[in-house]
Amino acid sequence: MVSPGKDTYIFKVDPNDSYDNCDARVGSVVFSNAESGLSKTVTVHQGKGSLLISFKDPVTKESCVKKWDSNLDKELSQKEAASVTKLDGDFRGITYFDELRYFTGLKTIPDHCFAGQAVLSITLPEGLVTIGDYAFSGCTGLSGELIIPDSIERIGEHSFAFTSFSRDSYEKLINVKELYIIT
Repeated sequence: MVSPGKDTYIFKVDPNDSYDNCDARVGSVVFSNAESGLSKTVTVHQGKGSLLISFKDPVTKESCVKKWDSNLDKELSQKEAASVTKLDGDFRGITYFDELRYFTGLKTIPDHCFAGQAVLSITLPEGLVTIGDYAFSGCTGLSGELIIPDSIERIGEHSFAFTSFSRDSYEKLINVKELYIIT
């Protein structure tokens, strides 16, 4: 514990957490020193797109931050996620990736991208056009509701083979030009 002194400043954050119908959050940070009586208030503007993503799975967060944290703050913002155009690398060990919904710059989930992983839940982003061959094949724990964005045009061969999703999951797909499923 540091004793307050002339070189010690205490700060307090007073945010306006309301995002209703606005594009930004404004708050203030007050730096004050009781001994010297000095204080400084800094107004902070945080755009909606720069909001940090709260990851459910720490392994997913670690993997994403390692690959795409462009400002090196050890966090991933919605803006950083939206700028990702290609999924690459290793996704071993992830269990939840509902935060994929923030990766709106993605057009394709590559072949075999998550195949055989212990993924339990994933949310596909709007704007996604292609789900590659075997992309989620063998993700035996993957269950729940499969929500496929309207932008999807191709679901590759055996993309969801050996998951709990059935043919019923694909019935309402209007825009899909190519669909390969295993039943």
